[in-house]
Amino acid sequence: MLYTEKRLPNNARILWNYLSSGETHKDQHADFVIGLGGDDINIALHCIDLYVSGITKKIVFTGGIGNSQLRHSSVPRAEWFFEEALSRGVPKRDILTSSEGFSFRDSLFQAKDIIKNEETLAPSPRIIIVHKPYTLRMLYNMCTREWSHCWMNVSQISADCDEYIAMQKEGGYVYELASLLVSHFRIYVDYMLHHNLGTIHDIPESVRLAFYELKDMGYTKYLKPQNPNYPYKLTFGL
Repeated sequence: MLYTEKRLPNNARILWNYLSSGETHKDQHADFVIGLGGDDINIALHCIDLYVSGITKKIVFTGGIGNSQLRHSSVPRAEWFFEEALSRGVPKRDILTSSEGFSFRDSLFQAKDIIKNEETLAPSPRIIIVHKPYTLRMLYNMCTREWSHCWMNVSQISADCDEYIAMQKEGGYVYELASLLVSHFRIYVDYMLHHNLGTIHDIPESVRLAFYELKDMGYTKYLKPQNPNYPYKLTFGL
């Protein structure tokens, strides 16, 4: 059964490598580091590490109650991350939170609203965004478009796909991760095409094929129905 697999399928690794690639700049000072809500405490821990190392003086945590069935399903992500930061010695005055919203995109716009309210302190803020490794490509494209007036960087948890699976400690996470990669790839393609950031042919054929194969294998737990307003999906099956 898919749910009992112990190792990520090779086609899922292809999606991981594609989605987790992007531009980053290490050891750059920022006014804010933003941990976007997710069901992975390592997002918060990475933000805390950046704070402790002196990279930033303020942490922003966003995210409401997620849809994961793995853990903390009744706790807003921002609150979960906030409590973790407090427990590790980050002063309350240096943490900003918003627990509204649900989706990845909601979390990003929550963060944008918080930063806008703080721009009297930093009129042209320097921002580092933190989320899961396989969101790097999406985050970089989305944030450079949405926050063009800011210096913006994306920092990710340092782990390859096998290390990341080992960090989760839940049975069945291989199935969860493969399903999330399939869903996130479609979200990335939707955003890229909707905002004219590229064409379907800019995506390597091996990556597109990996998506089709995983979908046919049944890794569709988080895959939303096709939007009929995007005709390209009828051609490419995305």
